[in-house]
Amino acid sequence: MKRISIDSRSLGLIEDEDIRPSLLRKLKESVISNSIYRIEDLCEKTEDELLSIDGFDAQILCIIKTKLQDSGLSLGMTPEELLQYEDAEYDRLHPEENVPQNSDSFDDGIPIVGSKEWLADVIKNPDKYIHGFHLDQDQREDSKKVPLTIELKRRLMCQHENKVRRDLNEKLGVRANVRMIADDIEFMKMHLFRTFFAEQPWYIRLFKTREERFALAKDEAENMTMGYVRNLIEEIVRVRQQSFSKELDECWDKNWFNYLEDLKR
Repeated sequence: MKRISIDSRSLGLIEDEDIRPSLLRKLKESVISNSIYRIEDLCEKTEDELLSIDGFDAQILCIIKTKLQDSGLSLGMTPEELLQYEDAEYDRLHPEENVPQNSDSFDDGIPIVGSKEWLADVIKNPDKYIHGFHLDQDQREDSKKVPLTIELKRRLMCQHENKVRRDLNEKLGVRANVRMIADDIEFMKMHLFRTFFAEQPWYIRLFKTREERFALAKDEAENMTMGYVRNLIEEIVRVRQQSFSKELDECWDKNWFNYLEDLKR
């Protein structure tokens, strides 16, 4: 089984296949409008959800499922399953980090802090760890605190990243959006199209029809705009993740119950 990065481009799975160019262009548009930029986003979709999206027919779905299966992935995966897949190779090389050092649980039956069982239990039964989860501020401060372990921080960071990406994709990737920033992106795409069409090399102007030249210029403008949007999203996500990581480290002891309450949603 050849493992792949779930942060890779989703369309990278099918771009080497023999697919009709017009269908591939339609898929690129659907990927943007439905926020399926990465393989991780694709794996979180079910078969029915993909079939309801323009361009994802039975043939494309079969190719995607085969490629995912060859890499140990599938459609309809949960964020926790994707997180385990992403960390599987690291966990295999560092087995000592997953082995409890002392006993298997605390006196009150709570699993070892930092273990996968502990994290799953925190997410499933937060009231078990947070005595007075819905109490007043003063009462919460006297309750039992949940420590910020590396694994819990990674889970919170992953949730935060998904929220940031979802928000940015809604603002930057939806067509016919009334938001100013989306209009700016559409203007940039049109300007690129006119530039690429006007500067096509002589052999394209000589041997291609006007419709074919339009299609080539449109594809070039679409690809460059998609690349710009992806790079812009990645840079914003990187900056916001750094800020959120710093916030977790500095504010965990005071606001740990709010972070876990948000994780429970």
